[in-house]
Amino acid sequence: MIVYPRPMPLTGMAQQLFDILRVDQAAPEAGGYMGGVQSGFPLWVATWTTARNTRDVSDEWTAWLSTMRGAQRRFLGRDFARSFPRRYPKGFGGLRIGTTAFTGTAATWSEAIDEQDNAQLTLTGLPVGLVLSLTDLIGFRWDAGGAAPGSYGRRTVARVTEASVVNAQGRVTVGIEPPLPYFIPTTAQAHLDYPACVMTIVPADTKVAPIDRRLVATGTVIAGVQDLRP
Repeated sequence: MIVYPRPMPLTGMAQQLFDILRVDQAAPEAGGYMGGVQSGFPLWVATWTTARNTRDVSDEWTAWLSTMRGAQRRFLGRDFARSFPRRYPKGFGGLRIGTTAFTGTAATWSEAIDEQDNAQLTLTGLPVGLVLSLTDLIGFRWDAGGAAPGSYGRRTVARVTEASVVNAQGRVTVGIEPPLPYFIPTTAQAHLDYPACVMTIVPADTKVAPIDRRLVATGTVIAGVQDLRP
């Protein structure tokens, strides 16, 4: 049974853009200072272009996109360059917390906003020495109201903008963008494995490529925008 929001296929991507969309208003002052005012929450937007794949992978992408029914259904959009932190491209391998293998989930998280309005995220319960690099992604997942526990129908991500290393207490603080929405519950899980956010297809910017003589669709473009809701 297919469950939504649905994960994207794991492979087959040739190009992507995964970035933050902001709607800002210029706010000039009488003294000449040009300020800015943010309208609403920043949202993640993305476009993915499929590669010259095998027929099976090509068919998987075409079928996956068909199940989205345009903008009717939701999916878990992600950065294919950051399935895991940069230092650990194939997963966490032998990283352990004591005698327990690290699965990617932090024990706790908290956010603070400094005097320059920068967001600082603190994670605990991580392996000592784990490195979080610039542009790594940290995922947050929580259950929708009334949903089954552990269904994690609500998700968002934050990008690391100040790198750091987990200290001897299993704790690390990094700068992130965008700041987290206020409505993320404190019970949400912060995790480093396959971070993703809930997205919807943008039909006007999505186009299925024609198949070639190998019966493969190369260059299908999929566009998505974040569906950020409590």
